[in-house]
Amino acid sequence: MNEKIKKALEKIAMEESYAIEVRGGLDARDNDDDDFKEVSVWSLQRMLERAYELGKTSK
Repeated sequence: MNEKIKKALEKIAMEESYAIEVRGGLDARDNDDDDFKEVSVWSLQRMLERAYELGKTSK
């Protein structure tokens, strides 16, 4: 996966989840409190839908 796609996915996650936005991104920090966040199922669904659409348009 290239950096452009990684950044786009991180942007989607941060826009759809306040917990991820406040955390400041998706990079692992090797700390359970930082790496394991609660995410609502509707936010997760929206992230997956947007990632799917990103994949369709990135080809």
